[in-house]
Amino acid sequence: MTTAIAAVLSRGLESFNGLPDDEFIDLLTTSCHLPVRAWAVAVDGRRPFADVGSLLETAGASVDLLTDDDVDAAHHGLRRIGSKLEGDSLEDRWSRQESGLVRRDEETWRLLEPAHEGYEAKHGRTFLISATGLSTEQILDALRSRTALTREEENRAAKDELRKLVEVRLRKLLTALGEAVTDGSAAS
Repeated sequence: MTTAIAAVLSRGLESFNGLPDDEFIDLLTTSCHLPVRAWAVAVDGRRPFADVGSLLETAGASVDLLTDDDVDAAHHGLRRIGSKLEGDSLEDRWSRQESGLVRRDEETWRLLEPAHEGYEAKHGRTFLISATGLSTEQILDALRSRTALTREEENRAAKDELRKLVEVRLRKLLTALGEAVTDGSAAS
């Protein structure tokens, strides 16, 4: 990590640490796409964070404490991987970046759609994966293999993916906050 990136993350962390509790919790649940208030409250209770690593460690460890109902809630509002992502919210833009290697052509959808249907029929929810850096083939392989898992195994796999997603999203959030601080101080 370059010194400039570390400085931006550090400014972002300082800004994040300084948010009022309710704002911190709301920002955490929406930006990390983990709409579980108990998770965000647990992370909030450990503030202030001395460094980015301690924030990431706390957020990840708090994912491990999610109940099965919390894991189900984490799937709320998800769209199928490979579907067209619309919208211009920060979270929508991040989702497009994270799934950037997934092809969105008819052939890809022809392969993904039945795999999604099989997963949803077995597990009763949309497939969740941290798609950053994954190819369509890797996502399809994960989708097929996780369809075969028991509910307990799949919840553990979903938590693993949530930990990855939370880390990716927190780094993006801290970067955005750090850049906003930089832009704000540059404008004064």
